[in-house]
Amino acid sequence: MKRRLLLAAVIPVLAACTVSVVGPKQVLIPDGETVAVTLAYGATREGELLAVTDTELILNEQGRLVAVGLPTLHKVLVVRYENTVDGEWKEKLSLYCRYPQGLAEEQWHQLLTRAGQVDFVRPASPFPAPPRVGPVPSVNPNEPWTGKWRVTQGQFPGVYALKQNGNTVISTNNSDHIVDAKVYGAMIWGKLGTKGVDFKATIADDFLSFKGEVDSGYSVEGQKIESADLKPEATALKVNPAELWTGKWKVSSGRNPGIWSLTQNGDTVISTSDSDFKLEAKVYGAMIRGKWSTKGGLDRDFQATIAEDGHSFNGVADYAAFGVYFTATKIE
Repeated sequence: MKRRLLLAAVIPVLAACTVSVVGPKQVLIPDGETVAVTLAYGATREGELLAVTDTELILNEQGRLVAVGLPTLHKVLVVRYENTVDGEWKEKLSLYCRYPQGLAEEQWHQLLTRAGQVDFVRPASPFPAPPRVGPVPSVNPNEPWTGKWRVTQGQFPGVYALKQNGNTVISTNNSDHIVDAKVYGAMIWGKLGTKGVDFKATIADDFLSFKGEVDSGYSVEGQKIESADLKPEATALKVNPAELWTGKWKVSSGRNPGIWSLTQNGDTVISTSDSDFKLEAKVYGAMIRGKWSTKGGLDRDFQATIAEDGHSFNGVADYAAFGVYFTATKIE
């Protein structure tokens, strides 16, 4: 009799934890779903869905906590279930959140502190352009950060040669400083220099200058000095669109540089015997997500997103624990 009473009490609780209205999301699963967010002005975001409040959608985007205003949303794709949501955001997306009921203010503060943030990253708007003296370089509004920029003050003066690919901005080989950043509206936020200090900058509304700060204390300003028509570095590498991840990749940043030798078969990517690291991942559009390890080491979570030309990718290891970023270039 006691056993029947216990089962009668447990079954309704378990039933309440399972939601199948839109997809087979289990609330008992601790992670939020990976979502691809398209904003009303065309920009895109991708990350783990943490919560949806009355005013914002909150993501863990490769270790950054990002808050996107609901009025700026165009559509949200839940990657695992290929389910697209284009309205009624809180009602339809809460099913896929890590925290479907939200968190208290103090709990959000604790998560922000763990991520090294004071507040959420919110996509920025351009600032009014200052007067321009001299020649005006051309601008590609689809990749406004692409080009050469002269910085004349602060700890990192010099020429920043940058290439924007979607939501990623990285430095090219002829840059005086290494830059690896993500785009948040008119702002980029990432790492600068060989030591990877924090760097964020906001572009002007004419896309010809930027203002920012380095290491949360030093201001930096840059002016575009060369056209956005930077040519990609010459390469003889061929890319098979059906197997974008197949080949050898040189990881030159992060804590574990080395060679990833990969083969793609459909929606699965695995390492080969001559790879410096063991890897197994699933393909989600331009992103792969799975496990990697040094040979004989522990498996760790990672995710990476490939560039449109198939010649490079950016990723983050241990992303659930606010891990480290890395970049890679195809070499074979």
